[in-house]
Amino acid sequence: MSFQALSWAVRQKTGNPTSKLILLMLSNYADQDNKCYPSQEHIATLCHCSRRCVITHIQKLEKQGFIKIKKSSNGLKAWNQYYIQCADSSHNTNIKSFGFKKKPRNKNFVAG
Repeated sequence: MSFQALSWAVRQKTGNPTSKLILLMLSNYADQDNKCYPSQEHIATLCHCSRRCVITHIQKLEKQGFIKIKKSSNGLKAWNQYYIQCADSSHNTNIKSFGFKKKPRNKNFVAG
């Protein structure tokens, strides 16, 4: 699970609650490279919707730029790999990137 992808997905505005839920589910399965490949049936089961609904919303998410889809197959079986398009895909743990501010020092404090 990629915490970065999941926290990014929580902040996104997809315009539709089902799209948001599917984006969250995909982000929950993402690895450290923001890549995942859960089946559409599995996502539909988790989201309590139909497979057709999942396909529709995944296409919307791709058009909106939240995910990219790479189709793969081995000749007998085909599957999709989903790439979560996090704004910051590097593993930057700089404290400024989390919105924390450094406390100014108290100039009147004397350590004793």
